[in-house]
Amino acid sequence: MPNNKWFTQYQRMTPAEKITPAADSNSGVYTISTEFFRANGDNIELYMFPTTDGLIRMEEGGFTTDLISTSGVDVHAPKTAQKITKIAWNEAVKLDRGILYVNVTDNLDAVIQGKQQLLRAIIALSNRFGV
Repeated sequence: MPNNKWFTQYQRMTPAEKITPAADSNSGVYTISTEFFRANGDNIELYMFPTTDGLIRMEEGGFTTDLISTSGVDVHAPKTAQKITKIAWNEAVKLDRGILYVNVTDNLDAVIQGKQQLLRAIIALSNRFGV
């Protein structure tokens, strides 16, 4: 997971956000509490953890598609699933079982770009489906 230098640089660049290790500090999972909010008032949180191929997976935990589904939209309907996938792909974000994610290197610029991609996809989906 991110080395101490990366973590220190990120903390200085985004004072409005909080990045914290998960409850089990040895797990390598970090939570980023962003400055953006969902329609329900909750702030958007992202999660980061190491992958087996040495990258970092940054994801939103499936909350966006859960909110869309909770609003009464069948996210598994072919046309809806196609719209969700297209919006995600427009921001270079992947979709895995309803979870929006990107894989990035532990380079600070790559992490920031990945975060921006995810946030743009989340905001676009939230606007499209009113959640």
